[in-house]
Amino acid sequence: MDETVHRAFAAETIPLAGEVEARLLDLERRASALGEEWRALLGALHTIKGNCGMVGQGGAEALSHAMEQRARELRDAPSHAQARAIDVLLQATDRLRAAIETPTSIAEVEREIDQLLTPRDSPVADAEYVRERESETPAGLPASASHVQIPGERLDRLLDVVADLLAWQARLRTATRPRGRRAVRDASPWLEPLDEMERRLAELRGHLAELRLVPLSTLLVRFDRLVRDLSRVTNKPIDLVVSGGELAIDKQVADHLAEPLLHIVRNAIDHGIEPARARMLADKPVAGALTIDARAERGVLVLTVKDDGRGLDPARLIAAAARVGIDARAWTTEQVLELVFAPDVSTAERVTNLSGRGVGLDQARRALERIGGSIQVASAPGVGTEFRLRVPMVIAVQRSLLVRCGAEVYGIPFTSVVEAFRLPGGEPSAAVPWRGAELATCSLAREIGLEDRAAGPATCVVIDGAGAPLGVIVDAVLGHEDLTIRELDPVFGRPRSVTGASLLADGRIVPVLDLQGIGRSARAASVGGAW
Repeated sequence: MDETVHRAFAAETIPLAGEVEARLLDLERRASALGEEWRALLGALHTIKGNCGMVGQGGAEALSHAMEQRARELRDAPSHAQARAIDVLLQATDRLRAAIETPTSIAEVEREIDQLLTPRDSPVADAEYVRERESETPAGLPASASHVQIPGERLDRLLDVVADLLAWQARLRTATRPRGRRAVRDASPWLEPLDEMERRLAELRGHLAELRLVPLSTLLVRFDRLVRDLSRVTNKPIDLVVSGGELAIDKQVADHLAEPLLHIVRNAIDHGIEPARARMLADKPVAGALTIDARAERGVLVLTVKDDGRGLDPARLIAAAARVGIDARAWTTEQVLELVFAPDVSTAERVTNLSGRGVGLDQARRALERIGGSIQVASAPGVGTEFRLRVPMVIAVQRSLLVRCGAEVYGIPFTSVVEAFRLPGGEPSAAVPWRGAELATCSLAREIGLEDRAAGPATCVVIDGAGAPLGVIVDAVLGHEDLTIRELDPVFGRPRSVTGASLLADGRIVPVLDLQGIGRSARAASVGGAW
């Protein structure tokens, strides 16, 4: 099959496989399934079958046909038979996804269909299927060409081109800037077109950024199946409640959130939520409660993952830290809880296939920091644990504060900035007065590996660094600009405390700072440890 055709086919059909999975999970939860749920499930399978037949995906077509026939048989089956068969259909859905993504022959799938579904022989059903294929219009064809599928990397390239055009437009404006009476007369005809060009390019950049947005539900829906399967593996009944899926976020943000959420949910189920008997003895509901809540705050997505399990024990965290050389005995409770993000620190009594190696949450935090996000933890023994993730909703284009440190200019995304103020004369101290309290500070020059800043006027940029305000000392604030942020080429490595780069309007390259990483590093150093 032509690669372009396969990409379009997979982009349209894989979400249908997700719908099949969601319908099966919904049917499994309902004590008595209504007819419309079964019809919706059969409709999704029938559409997948038609899509596969239209592009010659024989293996996926045969499997979806067998699944459709099995689902038809289940509609009138007793509830106990439905429960077992739905479990089998969910496993078949996983195989169907793989067959859609990688073209598979009928012979390859037919060897597996009996094991996956054990369908009964039905010559009548097969004949009915042949008649459907001969008479029907291929399912899944769009009614009109009102939408198209665009790969994310193409949108990224277009955004980069628009950013370059905006930089060239700014350089043209500089070249035509009036210098004396003659220059005013010669350049004035160009000023209005340049203004209009800037407006149009900014509008185009905004539209391209919007095209990258996806519903958060496309990420959160995956955890319904995950929690269901982990509940069975661990033999712990779990009630999952998800909210906020209607929010739209940058696809790149959604991709970076998948791994952190996976680690958090696995830990909550494997080590946080107690077994049913232990919950009964603790006077808790037998089923553990796990919630994933999403909301928007000033351009920032706040995701809260909360369980009602046993919670974190500070004493066990201190002991686990000591085993890897971290002395946390004099730390505050909040600092001790942060140890869950330290590499190799784990309080798990045993290592399982799900968690317990002391690496998952460390990786989760680093994945979030790569996109300017942060993660905090709160816990109470016997009550439960809460993780709060904060990430920008859009990272392709971000309004950023431009600051100077030495001879270099750096960008700080507004999502991390609380405020900025000039410091009084003299060398800045480790803490400065701020809003009636002492604000801890750090030197940007020192954090990014430069020599200490020269004596002279300084500015304090207050950031929400790693869960608490932190003052970052810079030489000056230069203003702000909407930056198209580009990822760094991995060939050149990732400089310390830098998360990306952008092109300023005057053509200069500006590094974009990882403020959450800077805040974490400064706080870890203040308690005598770093991870």
